Amino acid sequence: MKYFVSILALMVVIIASCSKYQDKKGPAFTGTNHYCNDATAANYNWGFPGIPDNTVCIYPSDLYVGKYIFQDSISLLSNGLPILVDTFTLTFYRLSSSKLAVLGFCANGDSLFLTAAPTFIASVDTTEGDSVTNWGQKLCSIGDTINGTFTKDRIFDSLMYLNLQVASDTGVVTVHIGTAKKVH
Repeated sequence: MKYFVSILALMVVIIASCSKYQDKKGPAFTGTNHYCNDATAANYNWGFPGIPDNTVCIYPSDLYVGKYIFQDSISLLSNGLPILVDTFTLTFYRLSSSKLAVLGFCANGDSLFLTAAPTFIASVDTTEGDSVTNWGQKLCSIGDTINGTFTKDRIFDSLMYLNLQVASDTGVVTVHIGTAKKVH
């Protein structure tokens, strides 16, 4: 009998807990803020709810446009041995909503081409190599290739972090890690 009462009490509790949940109505939207409704934009749905307005969209390449001072620390990939610390100016130009050209790596004026994503990361376009080596694109000379990423800081929009690898025609691979600060 004691088990029967326990089971009956448990069944009453289970049945009582199965009542339908009533969702409380949220506050009505009364503002007039506009938000980007283009999924390819870096600020997609920021400020939602509101009024969809694609004129407020910031596209991935727009995040990078400008002139930056890059502080580069160069080391060997094979053993991490530091080689050089250098500072130079990089200039980023918008080619499309996701494509960029970068000047400043090469003294001869060659551009480095990047593809930017809404994730605040731009990657060096692959123009050299194959599916096995996948090294990247030519850098300043016929034999050197570069690959890697440029990451914008989401809080301090004037900062960017670079993580690059350069493979020379001699087989030496160097790592370029540094920070770039926007000057204008």
